Amino acid sequence: IEQIYHQIKRHTPEFIYFSSESFLSMPEGEFDMFIKEYSKIKIPFWIQTRIETITEKHLSELRKVGMHWMTIGLEHGNEDYRKQILKRNYSNKVFVERMDILKDLDMGASVNNMIGLPFETRDLIFDTIRMNRELLNRNPRLECNAFLFTPYKGCELYDVCKKNNLLDDSFITASAVGEETVLNFPKEFKKELSGLARTFNFYVRLPDKFYSDIRVAER
Repeated sequence: IEQIYHQIKRHTPEFIYFSSESFLSMPEGEFDMFIKEYSKIKIPFWIQTRIETITEKHLSELRKVGMHWMTIGLEHGNEDYRKQILKRNYSNKVFVERMDILKDLDMGASVNNMIGLPFETRDLIFDTIRMNRELLNRNPRLECNAFLFTPYKGCELYDVCKKNNLLDDSFITASAVGEETVLNFPKEFKKELSGLARTFNFYVRLPDKFYSDIRVAER
């Protein structure tokens, strides 16, 4: 709160973005304090959080004091793959239930996904597409995104990639968003991943009858 007032004094912002990737992991006492103090600030804001931290109380209270948008990571639509590779232990059912809270409150959110992960196949990527289709059908205010996976040194998946010869010894992460995967996949699969990243939202938003056309658009 002190930092917000400091930035308001310096920059007179019209919008505030909280960069914490798990905004709602704070203890309930701190959350209640935030709501009380932020109600005096009256500047719209955007948060990121994990699906496990969402409750109707949280979203209702945040909306009252100016939350305009939020970002949530689904990351992958296949439950087993998500638990085994990404260590995300929530089920698709729980994700849908928590996202339905947004729908009931007439709220939208950005749903982030990753493709091009270790041991992933085209079929697994389409599990993610299908899950996003279901979420969007339930709440048309959602925005779905897909980013090519980028490993960071110090994280478990970086070591997994190194162990399976998916990274060169000289690799240093330069950017989290690129047009081509940094992993050592076969050339054709690398091209396929770039095409799927470009056309991800076509697959999510358009009827199945357009899928053959989108397959052409991938290239």
